[in-house]
Amino acid sequence: MLNRSLLAFSAIFVLASCGPKKPAATASVPAGWFTEEGWSGSCYVPPDFEKLEAEGGIASRKMKRSDVMEDMLSQWRGDREDGVSFTPKIVLDAETVLLGHPADIETVAVDNLAYCREFMTSGQGMGQWSAWAKALPEKLTEGECLNPLTYTIFDYLDLGAAFHLVIPLCAEDMAKITATESDKFRIEDSGPWITAAGDPELPTHAEAEFPCNVENCYAGMLMGKFTGASGMETLFPIGLSTVFRAPEDGALALGINDHAFYDNAWYQSGGLIHHTGIEVSPAD
Repeated sequence: MLNRSLLAFSAIFVLASCGPKKPAATASVPAGWFTEEGWSGSCYVPPDFEKLEAEGGIASRKMKRSDVMEDMLSQWRGDREDGVSFTPKIVLDAETVLLGHPADIETVAVDNLAYCREFMTSGQGMGQWSAWAKALPEKLTEGECLNPLTYTIFDYLDLGAAFHLVIPLCAEDMAKITATESDKFRIEDSGPWITAAGDPELPTHAEAEFPCNVENCYAGMLMGKFTGASGMETLFPIGLSTVFRAPEDGALALGINDHAFYDNAWYQSGGLIHHTGIEVSPAD
């Protein structure tokens, strides 16, 4: 019996000595700033959010989250002059992500209390505390796409590059891609003047030397390449207009369906040089 008791005590001691101590005795401590004997400063105890909502409704709970976040950030900024101070970037990045994820303030505040108590009690652990705060943006946004297509992009077609104008997209984003119809260019010295629709006399289906070699691909046409987060690439014809749906998070690049770019040229008329305009916008 004695040996079993010793083993149990040893296991409890090892677990308790690893990482920041959780606020085991906070039930008797009211919400707000509190200190204990020997501490260099105070720690913030978050309120009981469930009780707040039960007494004042969801609006009361949401409003209190803002107050709790500001109390945490004030200490991280060094405003309390208690030896706690994180870099401005850590504070700004954490504030930004918490403003976008306000419900997470409740759990973050509880973890923050554990790190604060560890630091105030032992005078150590500031590195772990700041590292935890630094990792919050990545942790709270894990699995999220941070670059949805919510705006319109204007640019001009580049005749000298395979692909350009890289645009981040989130899964299921619908991108409407259009090109100006009146602007002309050619993709070889003796070739015809064409638009972003490509050369209707030169389909490139199954032509290996052309990057766009599926159905409805034509030489010189505007095309797209989508590279997903998984690494999967999708090439597709665009022409003068199309709507593309992103199958996963990734990036869209645009270019012309060509395999040599040195002899590409814009049409000139009376000193005016054509340039094909491109617009990418969220599809309705």
